[in-house]
Amino acid sequence: MTSGAGNSVSPPHRLSSSSFCSWNSSQPSLAGHKGSVGRSPPRFGNDRLPLSRHRIAGNCAIDRSGEVAGFRARLRAQISLSDFLAITIGMFNQLSGINAILYYLNDIFSAAGFSKVSGELQTVAVGCMNLAATLFAMTLIDKIGRKTLLLIGSVGTAICLAGISAIFFLNRHQDHLLWLLLVYIGFFAISQGAVIWVYLSEVFPTRVRAKGQSLGSSTHWIMNALISGAFPLWANSSGGFPFLFFAAMMALQFVVVLYLYPETKQITLEQLQTRLGIE
Repeated sequence: MTSGAGNSVSPPHRLSSSSFCSWNSSQPSLAGHKGSVGRSPPRFGNDRLPLSRHRIAGNCAIDRSGEVAGFRARLRAQISLSDFLAITIGMFNQLSGINAILYYLNDIFSAAGFSKVSGELQTVAVGCMNLAATLFAMTLIDKIGRKTLLLIGSVGTAICLAGISAIFFLNRHQDHLLWLLLVYIGFFAISQGAVIWVYLSEVFPTRVRAKGQSLGSSTHWIMNALISGAFPLWANSSGGFPFLFFAAMMALQFVVVLYLYPETKQITLEQLQTRLGIE
């Protein structure tokens, strides 16, 4: 018996399941002790509740599996925005019509009434413009920013594509086609052409960056195959409609980039992950 106010008994400390799992795993097994062979494990409450190490281990395994599942669910939720950015930037890159136009550039000039020699010379001019604009974009991407360049490119390419579609719909002003294509290539090269590969490397956390870049790149090339395969049939049957469609997609890209894309200029990867809600 205890007596006196100074000999109070403190209430028993309650262990959480995770703490008990850690404590239980650190205890030595009774199987190796002398004199324990043949003994049954301790029981409580008139043999109703056996203290089973197997049951404890099973409960601990359930706790750990729940923690792993919760972490995976949080990770999926955190990178969903990054997945969206990778997929959409890959899609819009090809929905601009860039590769379809470059692949069939000679046919486009021929359909506009240019001779074979003239069309080939203008194709060379378009290629030179692409190279010069890409080199120029390297000096802008860290000064102006990725998002700003995408917005500028969306407006410029949409206007040029709408003008090209008007030439084929009206069958007039073919002499403006080369200039519209040169300006279109310039706007694309300083925006989508330069930004996509930088952006894909920035919007994913390190642990999933390789898979994220693969997702964006795969989307890009799948869309390239689909659009480039459909473009000649589509253009032959509808004239300038493909260019009008590409212009509409660039207008849509402007809205998506304006409201959903984060700016990554002069931001560390850690700061960007915080902005995207990635732990």
